[in-house]
Amino acid sequence: MISLVASLAAAAQNPLPVSFDGSDAVPATYFRQAVGPSSLLYTGAEYLRRGSKTIGHPYLLSDQLQPFTIWYKSNRYEQVPALFDIEKDMLVIEDYKKNLLISLIKEGVDSFRAGDRFFQYRMNGDERQFLERLENGPVQLYCLRQKYLAPPARAEENALPFFKEMNTYYLVVENRLLPVSDEKDIMRQLPSLKEKIRRIIRADNIRIRKNQENGLRQIIAALNQTAG
Repeated sequence: MISLVASLAAAAQNPLPVSFDGSDAVPATYFRQAVGPSSLLYTGAEYLRRGSKTIGHPYLLSDQLQPFTIWYKSNRYEQVPALFDIEKDMLVIEDYKKNLLISLIKEGVDSFRAGDRFFQYRMNGDERQFLERLENGPVQLYCLRQKYLAPPARAEENALPFFKEMNTYYLVVENRLLPVSDEKDIMRQLPSLKEKIRRIIRADNIRIRKNQENGLRQIIAALNQTAG
């Protein structure tokens, strides 16, 4: 019924006719006519938070709903309270009544923005995943953010399992995501730019081992600035 009664979430922006009595028996077409494309967003399966106690949480930013901008089935929705579960790779929003959470149909999500961070739903090998775009331009750098539940760090009766984060970085080469972890991987994937990459590393004194993500971003950002 979630997809059938979606329009009420947008009632403040799209007032319903005075004859509307709130009955759940009203057809889905009525709701879609009342709120237009907004009704498409409120579709998905009920999402349940993890019931057991853990250290940390499976979400990207916070375990509290944050305002996201979501591009869903070619429509843009702003200031949508949402969570990004990076353990299950799910984008989660409230249902229209704000009584429960639903996980959006992943195939319908084109991309979303959380603050100044931008994610796209892309083919990665044999599956599609949400990846964060770190650098954009002639050379693109993406990151797959993941968390998994690790066993307790201490062998004690009341010790709790904890969430551990894992990041995997990719260059886009010929529309394919190719993993990179250091400057050698970048040069291997972009052999024609090998000498330019070496000059960038020397000039900016980049140390990827000290800060992997920052180092990778510095190299790709410099390549894009000098492109052409």
